[in-house]
Amino acid sequence: MKTRTMSLALLAGCLCFALPLTLSATTFVMVSDQDLADQSAVIVEARVLSKDAAPVPGIPSTDYQIEIARVIKGDVPGSNLIVRTPGGVGPDGIGLELWGVPKMAEGDRMLFFLSPATDGTFRIKHLLLGAFRDIDWRGRRVLARHLSGAHELPLDDQDTARAENRGPRDREAFIEWLTDRGRGVERPVDYFVELLPTDVTAFEEHFTLFENEGRNLRWIAFDGGGTVRWRVNSSGQPGLTLQQTIDAFRGAMQAWTGDSQSFVRLAFGSSQTTTLNGGLTTFDSTNAITFSDPNGNDSFDAPFSCGSGGVLAIGGPWFSNQLDTFRGVQYQRIIGGDIITNAGLDCYFTRSGNPVLAAQELFGHELGHTLGFGHACGDDESPSCGSSAVLNDALMRAFVHNDGRGARLNNDDRAALGTLYSDGQTTGPTRPAAPTGLAAILTSATSASVTWTDNADNETSYRLEIKTGAGSFVEVGGSLPPNTDEVVVNNLAPLTTYSFRVRARNGGGFSPYSNEASLTTPPDTPSAPFGLEAVAQSPTAVRLTWNDSSVNETQFEIELRSPKSGYIPVGTIGPNTETFLVGNLVTGRPYTFRVRASNTSGSSDYSNEASATPLAGVTGCTNSADSLCLLDDRFRVQVDWRNQFAGGQDGSGRAQTPFTGDSTGVFTFFNDINVELIVKALDATSIDQGYWFFYGALSTVEYWITVVDTETQLSNTYYNPPGELCGFADTPAFPGDQVVGGNGGNLRAAPIPLPAPAVESVGAATGTCVANAETLCLFDDRFAVTVDWLNHRNLDEGTGKAVPGTRESGYFWFFGPENIELVLKVLDNRPSGNNFWIFYGALSDVVYDITVRDTVTGLETTYSNEAGNFCGNADTVGLPESVLTGGGRIAP
Repeated sequence: MKTRTMSLALLAGCLCFALPLTLSATTFVMVSDQDLADQSAVIVEARVLSKDAAPVPGIPSTDYQIEIARVIKGDVPGSNLIVRTPGGVGPDGIGLELWGVPKMAEGDRMLFFLSPATDGTFRIKHLLLGAFRDIDWRGRRVLARHLSGAHELPLDDQDTARAENRGPRDREAFIEWLTDRGRGVERPVDYFVELLPTDVTAFEEHFTLFENEGRNLRWIAFDGGGTVRWRVNSSGQPGLTLQQTIDAFRGAMQAWTGDSQSFVRLAFGSSQTTTLNGGLTTFDSTNAITFSDPNGNDSFDAPFSCGSGGVLAIGGPWFSNQLDTFRGVQYQRIIGGDIITNAGLDCYFTRSGNPVLAAQELFGHELGHTLGFGHACGDDESPSCGSSAVLNDALMRAFVHNDGRGARLNNDDRAALGTLYSDGQTTGPTRPAAPTGLAAILTSATSASVTWTDNADNETSYRLEIKTGAGSFVEVGGSLPPNTDEVVVNNLAPLTTYSFRVRARNGGGFSPYSNEASLTTPPDTPSAPFGLEAVAQSPTAVRLTWNDSSVNETQFEIELRSPKSGYIPVGTIGPNTETFLVGNLVTGRPYTFRVRASNTSGSSDYSNEASATPLAGVTGCTNSADSLCLLDDRFRVQVDWRNQFAGGQDGSGRAQTPFTGDSTGVFTFFNDINVELIVKALDATSIDQGYWFFYGALSTVEYWITVVDTETQLSNTYYNPPGELCGFADTPAFPGDQVVGGNGGNLRAAPIPLPAPAVESVGAATGTCVANAETLCLFDDRFAVTVDWLNHRNLDEGTGKAVPGTRESGYFWFFGPENIELVLKVLDNRPSGNNFWIFYGALSDVVYDITVRDTVTGLETTYSNEAGNFCGNADTVGLPESVLTGGGRIAP
């Protein structure tokens, strides 16, 4: 069974083997809106009333009668005008197709840039560049022009500046800009509509394309071994000598004639030159290239300028209504061809490094159009050139290379020859069978797998086409290898309907299309809510509020955790909601909450965490084993903890007041000598009419601190996630009156994972530390601890004053004996690590250096705190038992 799977990125550019469909081309350099407006005698908004063949001899032309809706610039003779464009079928049945000339239908609303002609009609300025169609797009009126069938020649760096002129314009903004410019008022260009890559085709499809009654054009002169003869106008191309012009055109013809697999034969006539200069104005049975628009052809309207741009050249086949059949397909018969270059084009060649080769490539490209070939890539009728080296190398890509290559065919150009002019001795390959059973399924929110049954045994490639919404099918992914039966399409947009179809190809042409298959992508995952706050509403309920930052959620998911469990879901609520009441909570138990948005595509990130404790009325505070009373018993502090290192063991912190005064206390978790947390309340009513609350950590287990103001019944809950070791300073913690306070939060450092500390203590050598006012001695006088501090706010500095605590821990104050700023402890880890661990927690964010010296080994380490930091440190490297086990270190 044949199986081949390909993967491609939607809108990432196409790789395609081109089937020539376009018939002739207009070559241009983009004109800026400023130049287009200044060069046009008349600018009008109008509606197309009718379309008729122009009643004039010579070049077949089409007349459009338009009804003026608004005059933006210039004077017009009445409310109706005739706009004449080149191309069409004359009364003698001979037609001329010029790909890229605007074609309009009755009722079309247009913006025209016009110049008056001597016969009373008007011409579109710069041909295809001066006609914009007024269309409704996504609820707004925009103006867009159609540039398919034309190829743009990049000349210089100005092309970057001109690039903006390719996009659609907001109608009213563009017209207002044009009106002001006509009055001499300079305004910034602010009217372009931003497009996604998928939008481009949708705009251009509003214009009628040349289809020649659904048939391609083809020369039959080659079928019997004939030759199509060309001549060069004797004036020569300005910028080249006549001989250089002849040489360039000869090289262009030889490129198409030199392919041995086709029967195309191009050559000069009995004379290489001609004085005939009718060009595209009349069919004279002479195939010729004419230069510098000697007749002032209406197709050009204005000379080309290397400064402002314009139309460079036009060319195309003359055809008759007579039909011919080749390989069972009907074609309209080409009976002649002409090419004409615009006036002022010499600057293009003089700027080229090799004018002859530049001309040879340009002439060769235009000869390809007279043979009936379109573009291999580069316009909206063909794939992008950017992702295919083969297509980008083709002579028939939509813009010349101008790199000195001349008229050089590649495999893509030769394939085009094989399609219309394969060797007369063979019938060519049979077109492949159509694929069937096309199916499309989502493989992710932005990817789809498209599969089909490969029914062909002679295909050379497959081509996938995709339609977005109500748009039209566009080929993507390039030329897929034979035997492919699956394509993975990536980069799909959210909440968008895509339709797919596929067909096979070989040298005989395309197979019929497969069936179509469609799917709709899911929406993006929603954005995370933010600004979550939690406020207790009753002894068993907490009110949550947040900010909804998404527009596509289907619900919000609420989760909580407590000292009794990790996060568990507690409810969902519908979209566009920013509050939720969590009930059935345990009175006095602290809780931490988080919220996320979700839809069919998944869930957002979580919001920030917020904590609260539902409480019954607290009428006073009494110091107890689990309650710490501060500031004349006004504030009750309780701590609940959960040890993630011990399978979720939980408990209540045990309170101690080892200091003079009632502003500071500590909590232990696992035993009464292992201080884990220090808390402090300060009366700041003389500063900001409120009370401040601080805590410093010596533990990385998960814990909740609940602080209740027993006078106002306001409370704050502070949460330390597992693995973190940071203190906090809440200066707006409690108001001094009845104003409702907030719930405390915390800015924390990255989590610090720690193993469970050793609790067994072994004998240690007696140290020589001597305690004094500035030295704290720990572990039987083995460790001497000193602190130097600097207040970064006023540059005061000093040495911390030591306050003894337990055998393993002690404290320091900086500014006053009742204002503890720092707690430090040493834990004995010798049973498992042969070292001592050092922890400290902070109630101050000033600059300080802590020096810990082991008086037994002589080793010491220093910990430095930066200004503004409330985080402590857990140093599990610490100090070794002896000098032989390692040295001291400077902790980060």
